[in-house]
Amino acid sequence: MKNKLYRIISPVTLLVVLALDAATVAYAVFAVKKLIQNVSVYSVLFAIIDLFAIVVAVLVSKYVVSQGIVFGDETFEFTAHDENNVFNYDDVENIKIHKDTKASLKKNFNDRQSQVIITLKNGGVVTVDIGLTSMKKLKKIENEINYNDLLLEFSRKDKTDIPTAIAYSTVDSANRINANAIVCSTMTGLTAKKISHFRPSAPVIAISPIEKTVSGLTINYGIIPMKVPMLESTDEIIEKSTSVAKEALNLQKKDRIVIAGSFPLNVEYTNFLRIEEIKE
Repeated sequence: MKNKLYRIISPVTLLVVLALDAATVAYAVFAVKKLIQNVSVYSVLFAIIDLFAIVVAVLVSKYVVSQGIVFGDETFEFTAHDENNVFNYDDVENIKIHKDTKASLKKNFNDRQSQVIITLKNGGVVTVDIGLTSMKKLKKIENEINYNDLLLEFSRKDKTDIPTAIAYSTVDSANRINANAIVCSTMTGLTAKKISHFRPSAPVIAISPIEKTVSGLTINYGIIPMKVPMLESTDEIIEKSTSVAKEALNLQKKDRIVIAGSFPLNVEYTNFLRIEEIKE
């Protein structure tokens, strides 16, 4: 799996960096004008200083936008910290996120800072401060850590349970290609539930011709259940899955979806996996 970076940039830091970049550009324009108007020792000096300032601004901007959490196959790393910043999924007991969203920005600014609290299996607890971050971003971080932990745990087990193996392969494939959606054609809802268990970052659409199955999936995490007509072939499943995903999620050309389904209809479990790209 290619390493995935979740950028974490404080709004305050971003504003400061943008202001410095804008000031550097303004200074560059001023220095160039002076150099054009009058070539002198001072104008050349201004140009050299500005060139140095531009290099510094580029390096600072690059450093700021590279800060975040890098998720790999077996570890995740907080890039803004120099020590105790790399964790193995195997070593993590659980993850908690914390942010006092009711704290005043003026009186309790520090309470608005976001924290990832990592409890390790050896009993240790590590609290990582990641600055001002939205709750939405915090939840994505929590889900990503839990999701990768589940994938790693399952990858080391005997995959004799076919629905679970299909679910694992579906989520793993979606993760590898950064899919925009997962569509599961299901009669019973079992595979869709197992896919949901792995907490994929891509939204999951479960299509089924059975009303009871559609109703039963409404309470499952991250699943968008939709009733469709009875599909009579794999081509129909792929065509319907693509059109449903495109319409439901407003997908664009070249967006990718992972389709899991079963055919013939009397098969008790999902038995095929397909990756499709939106054509138009």
